[in-house]
Amino acid sequence: MSRFHYTARGPNGQVQGTQEAASAAALAGDLRARGWVPLTIREDVLQAAKAAQAVNAPAWMAPKVTQTDVMLLSKQIHTLFKAGVPILRALAGLQETATNPTLRIYDLSAVAQTARARGVLTVVDNTFATPCLTRPLEHGIDLVLHSATKYLGGHGDALAGVLAGPKALLDAVRAEGLRHLGGTLGAFEGYLMLRGLKTLPLRMEAHCTGAAKVAEYLSGHPAVRRVYYPGLPSHPGHEVARRQMQGFGGLVSIELASKQAAAMFLDALKLFTQAVSLGDVESLATHLGHNGWIIAGFTPVVAESEAECHSCHHTYPPGTTLYRPVFTRGRAQNALQEIPKEVWLECGECVSEDLRP
Repeated sequence: MSRFHYTARGPNGQVQGTQEAASAAALAGDLRARGWVPLTIREDVLQAAKAAQAVNAPAWMAPKVTQTDVMLLSKQIHTLFKAGVPILRALAGLQETATNPTLRIYDLSAVAQTARARGVLTVVDNTFATPCLTRPLEHGIDLVLHSATKYLGGHGDALAGVLAGPKALLDAVRAEGLRHLGGTLGAFEGYLMLRGLKTLPLRMEAHCTGAAKVAEYLSGHPAVRRVYYPGLPSHPGHEVARRQMQGFGGLVSIELASKQAAAMFLDALKLFTQAVSLGDVESLATHLGHNGWIIAGFTPVVAESEAECHSCHHTYPPGTTLYRPVFTRGRAQNALQEIPKEVWLECGECVSEDLRP
């Protein structure tokens, strides 16, 4: 039994409710038997995903489905398959051809095969790869999303999105999208997208070449703990990426020794701009943990109670001298960002002498 949300038109007007049923078709028949006309029937996505996991579905299914996913997708993907009324099937959750920020690679063919066997719709975000590198529909994925603001536009000057898939699914999305979100992309933004698409293959080739050189260099650097780039043989998804990608993308993620090291690294960059986003003509770098602030140094404080070092996680007793970060604004950052609310402590072993007062 599955849980469904429905709306129907009865003798006294429109009604809505929640009911368990063997299928959407069975619920539609039950509503008609009561003298109601079914309008919409939508399966409870979270409940369906948890049920799928309970029968040994892959680990990528239920944990990836959040209430936000349900809310957004419920508004956009409506009237999917047959049962006499519009139906929203259980979703596999939004997958990415390369996840952010560790660039994990999913085997899209395996995902599609497993989901289809369970009657689950698959939706993949292909922004990082673009159609130049990966074409999920060719691997059996049902719907593909792109943030066209990134690589497809390619110049950081227009906001747009793309949804690709079979006409039957896109017609349903279009009908629901027009109702909730309005009409079409602006004419000038459309022009900018068409301009960007003309150079997309050349730009993606350059992105991949540059990212590969950066990844190879950093993978041998003693200050770098780990490099995440699917083009490296050390990446756990390398073999899958070789099978389903025509290039490994323009993003590289790295791990350094501490937040302090990451902040110092960012502030030392000369050619890279500190900013979020990706895919345009500038080289960008960001550290998600600092919200635009850079550690300028540390000031000593005496721990009033037992305290833990943020970097090495050693615990120190009351009365120990530790160090609290002092922040300054990073280059090219949004002036409206607030100072980080989480202010941590570091021990003397984890703070270099040149950053102490």
